[in-house]
Amino acid sequence: MTKAANASVDERVEERSPASRRLPGVVCVLALGTFLMGTTELVVAGLLPEIAGELQVSVARAGLAITVFAE
Repeated sequence: MTKAANASVDERVEERSPASRRLPGVVCVLALGTFLMGTTELVVAGLLPEIAGELQVSVARAGLAITVFAE
């Protein structure tokens, strides 16, 4: 390759650099959001017997309330 061709390739690589640097940050934010959305549902399911006991309803009724909340 000639110097002109190398310069052209270098310019294209530099043009893409800022976007490629932001991508890992975006991926981390999306992964964190997905983790938090899943965790909120699982934590409530784990606490279902305690929630039912506190509200003095059956576990099935408390589960139904959580399902309505999740929708």
